Amino acid sequence: MQRPNLYGLLKEKFGTHQYVAIGDTNHVDTDLQAMLNDPDLLKAAALSGAKSLVLEMDKRFSAEADLIKRGIDDGIERDAFEKSFYDSGYNVDSLKSLFDAAVEGLDPVVPDERYELLDTTPGMSEALDNIYAVFELSPDEACNDVFLQSHFKKLPAEADFIESIIDTGDVKIAGNIQAEVGNNKALIIYGAGHFDGENDLNELLGEDKVVVIAAISSREKGFNFDGGVSEDGKVADPPDYIYIADEDAVIPFDPDSPEVKQILANYQSTDHDRIPKGKYLECLGELPDDLKSHAPERPDVTRPEMNNALGLK
Repeated sequence: MQRPNLYGLLKEKFGTHQYVAIGDTNHVDTDLQAMLNDPDLLKAAALSGAKSLVLEMDKRFSAEADLIKRGIDDGIERDAFEKSFYDSGYNVDSLKSLFDAAVEGLDPVVPDERYELLDTTPGMSEALDNIYAVFELSPDEACNDVFLQSHFKKLPAEADFIESIIDTGDVKIAGNIQAEVGNNKALIIYGAGHFDGENDLNELLGEDKVVVIAAISSREKGFNFDGGVSEDGKVADPPDYIYIADEDAVIPFDPDSPEVKQILANYQSTDHDRIPKGKYLECLGELPDDLKSHAPERPDVTRPEMNNALGLK
């Protein structure tokens, strides 16, 4: 095994907790995804006492997950089994983690109903189409949030609607995890954003039952922590640890630690209130006319500066 510090932490925490959750902080970071999809990670979890693997996958794949687990348990040779799925029209790469889990004796759990909610909730398709259309108007990734927040200020009911679907999603996800995992121990690999709010997966599953590890690929890329600050001035819902994949380094999350502060500072955010001021003003100037009066504000930018960038008098 190549990650003794991470795997050692798994062994320690599965000794005291039902769930160990590894938060995926960047779904498109290839280095991070390589670590999260490493079969050795699942082997380490199984050796540490985990019986289930919870993945951020559509619940409609439950039948396939069960079929794969039963087939591997019954001794079907993996390559031939994968080929049978491929021949049936499946994207086998998307099922790789289900096969890896089954090989290590873990029950794969795919609890996410959001995908079905997106497909079946009236108005959701149109709302998403509107968002995609806004992103198409944005000149570059750094301006995306300026455009999105302008759109949501113009149509606040749409923003509330999408937020309600997200909140409903976590409640359903947690319920499905509890129903399928039961009293067993489980490794959870899910987007880190599902653990940094005030009533999301770690609270819904039971804070005393869950250890949250936010995984990042390197110190240099940093960590986009969205938990913010609670009313009492404390950091709201932080992870218990940060795991740095390229170093196999485990760091307790202490917001006052210079080490943690630097990791957080290294993240290059594209949130409208975190991009450089000059870039923010440039993005304002690119907004279409119907969004200009809804542009999101920033405390470091005066109204005259905004109006000048927007071309408004």
